[in-house]
Amino acid sequence: MQLKMLPLNELNFLGFQRRHIKDNLSALKSSIWNNGVIYPIMAIKNGAGYYVVDGKRRCVACRDLNLGVDFKIPSLIISADTAKASQFNLIANTVRNNFGPLEQAELSNILINKYNKQPQELAAALGVSQAYIKRIINIFTLPKEMIAATRSGRITFSHALWLTKLLPAPKK
Repeated sequence: MQLKMLPLNELNFLGFQRRHIKDNLSALKSSIWNNGVIYPIMAIKNGAGYYVVDGKRRCVACRDLNLGVDFKIPSLIISADTAKASQFNLIANTVRNNFGPLEQAELSNILINKYNKQPQELAAALGVSQAYIKRIINIFTLPKEMIAATRSGRITFSHALWLTKLLPAPKK
């Protein structure tokens, strides 16, 4: 790991980042305007630029403030592939309680199905049970309309999990 000041224009976002920026960034923008970026982002090297692993809100706030292409943001550069970076992102946001259960389920599902992570590996990294990981990713057995309703808040995550129990068992 190394700490660097990275130009804002060299930072990009990976598709695995499940946290949606819904909240008002005005308090964060005000803090950055008055104090700068205090807490470094986490990034991985990608060609000529970097992918943000943790710190998307800080980067978006800086871009919204139009601080210029020369503005540099404190960054902790880690050596990791995208699978490991996804895991770091999941852990960081879960520990801070920034992920809702659906976002946690989405990223866990990506790690298991795209990057072949084992549920017990994720469970150990997050400090939860393997049964919990299997239960939350089970939501993706629901029809897309129900997942969309969960994402929009028309169905709670808890209700969506109960609905998974009503579906027929998958054929083996």
